Amino acid sequence: MRLIFLFISLSFCFSLYSQKQIDLEKSNIKWYGKKISGGGHYGTIKFIAGALNFEGSKIIEGEFIADLNTINVEDISGNGKNRLENHLKSEDFFSVSKYSTANLIISESAILESGSYNVIGNLTIRGITHGVKFKIEPLNKNSYTAKLTFNRAKYDVKHRSGSFFKNLGDKLILDDIDLEVKIILN
Repeated sequence: MRLIFLFISLSFCFSLYSQKQIDLEKSNIKWYGKKISGGGHYGTIKFIAGALNFEGSKIIEGEFIADLNTINVEDISGNGKNRLENHLKSEDFFSVSKYSTANLIISESAILESGSYNVIGNLTIRGITHGVKFKIEPLNKNSYTAKLTFNRAKYDVKHRSGSFFKNLGDKLILDDIDLEVKIILN
């Protein structure tokens, strides 16, 4: 009798948790890098995997993997676009030949009165992991947006960074990179 009760209890517990995979075609990351002199560049990066775990309707965990080979520059075209994309993939920036992915693991979240979530997790870029905090906004049952800013210097991305080099003047590229993430669940 105890064994039957245990089995029913475990089955009930497992049914409370669900995992939803992201739609890789519809979900994406928009990135924005800025220069000290104003302006900057922006583009997109695609996911190769991602999922959110739910307890009922509450996000409890998640993991997302971005393919850095898909770094795309959207604000310029032609040879300039190709040069910048290759430079962003080089050792100066994200060293994509060594570290082809970046990942984010959500370890906990708190739901707010507005229905959005304050999220805590770990972001790994270039094999270096740091804690991050950000907000996830639900758009509907299967769509979410998130805004996240990370300091590239913490991930050893040195090119024209004021954290590593002095007297760069108007050549300085700000360390903070802004991400706007669109998550569409299957």
